[in-house]
Amino acid sequence: GQTYSQMIMNGRLELALIHGVGPIKGVRFEPLLSEEFYLVAHRDFAIEADSKPVPIAALDGMPMLMPPAYNFVRRAVDTAFTRSRINLKVVAEVEIVRTLARAVANGLGATIMPKAIADRIVSETSEPLICRILSPRIEETLSLCTSDQNSLSEPAFAVKDILVELTEKLKL
Repeated sequence: GQTYSQMIMNGRLELALIHGVGPIKGVRFEPLLSEEFYLVAHRDFAIEADSKPVPIAALDGMPMLMPPAYNFVRRAVDTAFTRSRINLKVVAEVEIVRTLARAVANGLGATIMPKAIADRIVSETSEPLICRILSPRIEETLSLCTSDQNSLSEPAFAVKDILVELTEKLKL
């Protein structure tokens, strides 16, 4: 199937929310918010429960539960680990947050997720989970994408306004 960005370029789609900032020819990116990623692990993984960033280097060979390769979270994490020359050891690919939360709570592996999902995993269990930011930081920008050729129709413009308003609320 065509990607959203291709559909915007050829006029089949007026706007889309895409993770990343481009550049893609023919597509205008408006960054709406940036999501920082957090490591979530059971305390058994011997990661301190403090607020300092965890070095990615400390995660070399740690069993990880991650979404499949096409997922934006996985792509961002893969890139960060490659840059740090650290082996990302994925023991299972899990896409459903509830399943992921259960697996992390059972100590099957750690995960790295945007803050909103990391918080949800922590809140869904009574197990002692560590939730810490990483160093170097991993983050992903959510952008509103439109064609840089065609102006938006009235309905699309209305939708854009709503999306911008919603993301403003998410930032709080």
